[in-house]
Amino acid sequence: MILRCASEKDAAGVEALRRANQEAVGFIPFSRYVAVTRDKPCCLLVASDTPETVDGFLYWTPGLPVAAIQQLVVDVNHRGQGIGRLLVVSALRLMVQDSCRFGVTLRCRANLPSVGFWQGQGFDVVRSSLSGRRGPVLRLYRELRPALLPLGSYLPR
Repeated sequence: MILRCASEKDAAGVEALRRANQEAVGFIPFSRYVAVTRDKPCCLLVASDTPETVDGFLYWTPGLPVAAIQQLVVDVNHRGQGIGRLLVVSALRLMVQDSCRFGVTLRCRANLPSVGFWQGQGFDVVRSSLSGRRGPVLRLYRELRPALLPLGSYLPR
């Protein structure tokens, strides 16, 4: 499996994979993927068997002092092979390299099996909300390094 920072040619494959899984992930416009590949390519990590394909991707944003994972998608034919874990571990390494990051947060619908995946990656549920259009939404958090202020000070509402 090849893991790389996305290039502009990967944007179409990322968009196709997102569309194929749109019931499980939030909408992000294609133009955002293109902009990220140009401005911050390592914020969009791509996993594939060949340089021409996209079998999985992870998109994160480098907020301060907490980064946020926006989307993680693995092609249905490649699930269970450790691709998601590889993408998460690689993204966390990139986040730790920036000394301003104390942790990483993400949102996940409570009724998806991916909640267990995220907990297996060291994320803890810190908040639950009933405001999601498709069901309750959980806010998960993983500390990257100790912070002086309480966790709630860093997380968006």
